[in-house]
Amino acid sequence: PVENVRCPLLIVSAGDDRMWPSEIFARQLVQRLAMKNPSCFFKHLHYPFAGHAISSSNATEEMHPVAKVWLAYGGNPRANEEARQDLWRQTLQFFDETL
Repeated sequence: PVENVRCPLLIVSAGDDRMWPSEIFARQLVQRLAMKNPSCFFKHLHYPFAGHAISSSNATEEMHPVAKVWLAYGGNPRANEEARQDLWRQTLQFFDETL
């Protein structure tokens, strides 16, 4: 359970995630932490127009190199790139603040 985590958490979600509902999952984590472990430090970064692959790619879809099936990530190239750049800055800042 997330309330048992004993370290700071950086939670990332995308509003147009086509792989799974990351926004809903992130909200559930935040609510559970607030209710069960309010002393746990966390930061939630939400990118409303970005897709699933914001940490690695601008792609909105890609062919899986092994399974040879198309994967839909969502978002659009511009929103994904903006989110990826911000996520990198925010991640470094989060490490500076918490490590």
